[in-house]
Formats: sequence, C-alpha cells, structure tokens
Amino acid sequence: VKGIKAGKKTGTPIAAALAAVPEDLASVDGLKSVVLITDGAATCDSDVPAAIAALGEAGIDVKLDIVGFALKDEKLKAQMADWAAAGGGAYYDANGAKELARSLTTALGTPFRVYGPDTEALAIGSVGGEAVALEPGTYRVEVLTEPPVFFDDVELGNGASVTLELPGTK
Repeated sequence: VKGIKAGKKTGTPIAAALAAVPEDLASVDGLKSVVLITDGAATCDSDVPAAIAALGEAGIDVKLDIVGFALKDEKLKAQMADWAAAGGGAYYDANGAKELARSLTTALGTPFRVYGPDTEALAIGSVGGEAVALEPGTYRVEVLTEPPVFFDDVELGNGASVTLELPGTK
C-alpha cells in the first residue's frame, strides 16, 4: 500500500476492481475473501451490483467485505452495505486508523457460514468477530478453514447465544 500513489482527481473504479477478481485470484481454491476499501462513491463505473453478481455467475466463491473510510454520506454507506451483503460479506465503517485496523482484522478473519435446514446460507461472519443474529432453531455452521470444519445440529434457543470452539484451539 505504501507504494501506491493516488492523484487528487483519481476516480473510484469499484466495478472494474471487482471485475478483476476472477483473474487476480484464479490460482486460489475455495472461498476467496475480497476486502474493498474506499473513501468515496463509485465514480468510474456504471453497475457495481452487476459486477458483484458476475462473480457468482462465473462460479467464483467470494466473500466481499467493504470498508468505507471516512465516509460521511449515510446513503452511500447504506448502498455499500447492500453491495457487501450481495457479495456475502459485511460493511464496516472506519473513521480513523484504529477503526480501519479493527475493520480489516474482522474482515480478514477466518470466515464462517451458517446454514438453515434447507441448506441455504443464512449468515456469514468471521471467527472472533461480531456475533451473527439468528432466530431460534437448529443450524449447521461451516468454518471456512482448509479443510473446512463443520458443526452440525447447532441448537439456538430463544434469547440464547452459542459459542463454538474450533478443534485444537484450547
């Protein structure tokens, strides 16, 4: 990052950056974690949602997290949160160095997915990150390590929380 020099009138090509993901990460197997850090709106692109959808259509298993750095516009933050959700990830708001570091640590943490009884992914998060909110029920949790770790029949009661421990972490 230190070697990057951006001019003052540089655009923000978010869709173009996302379109480069399949080629950039072609040699990576499994879930690909992409963290987009931006300090402004997409200014060079016509259709960021289409670029996100194209990743899935190309068979790319990707988790897209977006970090908005020093953004003031609440509508823009909401739009980026929608984009991150469409990419199976989360939006993080960072207004300084500490928040940026915390956001990156969470976004780059080991991801997990929570599945409902119909095998649809209901939530995604990061190990050690914020808890995901779910309705009471029985779930399957997949921690996206290599190889993946599965927790079957995880029971979540009304108002309860569940903490899972990865094997070998005690």
